[in-house]
Parts: sequence; C-alpha cells; structure tokens
Amino acid sequence: MPGSRRPLPWWLWAVIALLVVAAVNLAGFAYTSAQAAGRLLPGIAVIRPPFEVRALALEGDTLYAGGADGLCAIDTRTLRVTHPFPVGAPPLGQVRGLLLEGDHTLWIAQEHGLTRMRGRTVRTFTTSDGLPSNSAQCLLRARDGRLWVGTFEGAAVMDGDRFTPVTTRDGLLDDMVNAIGEDAAGGIWFGSYDAPRGGVSVLRDGHWYTFSRQDGLPHADVTCFLLAADGTMWAGTGFDDRGAAVRFDIVAGGRPRIVQTLTKSDGLAGEKVRSLYQDPIGDIWFGSERDGIAVRTPSGFRIVTTAQGMSDNETKAMVPGSGTTLWLGTRNGITLLRDRRVITGR
Repeated sequence: MPGSRRPLPWWLWAVIALLVVAAVNLAGFAYTSAQAAGRLLPGIAVIRPPFEVRALALEGDTLYAGGADGLCAIDTRTLRVTHPFPVGAPPLGQVRGLLLEGDHTLWIAQEHGLTRMRGRTVRTFTTSDGLPSNSAQCLLRARDGRLWVGTFEGAAVMDGDRFTPVTTRDGLLDDMVNAIGEDAAGGIWFGSYDAPRGGVSVLRDGHWYTFSRQDGLPHADVTCFLLAADGTMWAGTGFDDRGAAVRFDIVAGGRPRIVQTLTKSDGLAGEKVRSLYQDPIGDIWFGSERDGIAVRTPSGFRIVTTAQGMSDNETKAMVPGSGTTLWLGTRNGITLLRDRRVITGR
C-alpha cells in the first residue's frame, strides 16, 4: 500500500532492547555510586530559620538554638520553629552560649549580658551585677556547682546573684574568654580568642597553668573544649584556614601536657577546629570552619560536607538527641542527622 512503512527487522529491535537495558543499568550504577561516594546521605534534614547558629541546648522535645538572630525553639517531633523565643519577651542580642539546668532554667550568654529564663521569669545580669563585660560568650556549670561565664573582658564566677570577675590580674593569659571547660580533676579551662596574645589558661586548686604558641599550642585562637571519655582534654584552635585540634594529658597535681596535635594532614576536614563532640561509642567529631565535619572512628576519619546534605560546612555546635540522633548548628541553619551511624558506620 502506498505510504505504508515496513516493520523494523528483528535484529534492530534486539539492539534497541539492549540499549534500554544498558541505560537502566547505567542509571542504577550511577545512583549506587553516588550513595557510595556519600553524596546522598539518608536521614538528613536542614532546618531554616534559624540561620547562623552557634549554640544548642536540648530539653525533652524542645531544641533551643541561639545565634545572630537571637533565640528560637524547635519542636523536635514536628520541626516547627518558634522564633523569636520566648514569644512576647524582650528581644535578645546575638546569642553565643546556652546552658540548661535541671529545674527548667535556661541560661543565655548574649551580647547584652547573661540572661536567665526560669518559666516566665526573665532576668539579665550585666556589669552592674559584677560581670566584667556585658558581652557574654560562653557558659559552664562546674561539678562543684559554680556557674562560670566568659566575656570579652574576662571570666566571672557566680556567687548568689552576683559575679566575681577573674581577669589577667588573677592569672588569665588573656581577657577575651571565648570557651570554658572542666577537666576530670576539677580544673577550669579558659580559651581566649585573641591571637597572638590568646591561648589556654587552666585554674586548678588555686594554681594557674597557661599555654601559648611558645608552649606548643598550635594556634592562639581557642574555640572550644572537650573532656574526652579517656580523661584527656581536647581544645579546638584556629583562624580561617589555620589551626588544629590539640589533646592534653591531665597530670595529677601538676601542669597538663600537650600530647597530640591533629591537622588536615592527619585526616581533619580543615585546619581550624570550630567545634568538638564525642558520641556515646567514643568517636570524636571535629567541626571545621569551612570544610565540613571529620569523625574519627577506629577505621579512620570520615568527612561529611554540604555535598552530602549538610546545611553549611562550618559547624559551630553539636548536641545529641534521642537514640542516635545528632543536631548540628551551622553558619547557615541546623542540620539534623536522624542516625549518626550513616556517617560512622557503627
């Protein structure tokens, strides 16, 4: 019949079928390869707002997040964000530290002072209450019950409703206190973020021990502390693309010793260590300034970045949730790992 088309030969249909099968297999291989490369991380979620987050605290089903936008509360079941928090309260400045107490008290280190929220009662402590500066940076409730706060002009310890300043006149290496920690022997560690004068100061049993670049500290800007399960003390240091993690051995009745320094060449994601966390099975998480998180496991370091779904490569705070959940505060939102084992593998 004029205009009719001849059917395709059987061998051409066979070629087409083979090409279709090959295309399907290639797509499946590409998907599997992407998973193997870590580009598709299961169980990860990003929450925005908030955006810049530098402090996290978890109480029941409520995650408190503080940063450049003040304080917000997140329902961990629905991921609903209440911002600002609390509703109707006076606005907070930039939040830099959070501490939850067992009596539902939330302490907030922020740029206009140290704020205490207890139910509907809100009070902000300032220099008029003994703080050396209204620019509060960090918080620590020591095991002896004392509350410590770090500010831009020194640290302070709470006595009743007033604070007693601790500055360079008392033994601090530098007054810009950016991080506070406590070691297994009860020593209080102060990290300064004021290179080249900064460093680590330790107060134990009335004695001061300091560590600067001249004492082997890899960088004078100190960002965070971590008391590890083995009793050693970790400090994160650095600025921009320089820095390292440093581990101290706590010498009974004497000066702590630097026993290890980790850099990118050792497996970290980046040189500057911005945050530290140790999970319940002992793996240590090193948050970097710009290169993602490196997790040290028995089989080596594992790195996760925005390529795997992180909200940002700079992680400023880490707090565990229920089970194997981990919350990460970053420079651009909160990252929720519903199961941290997808990274650690155990």
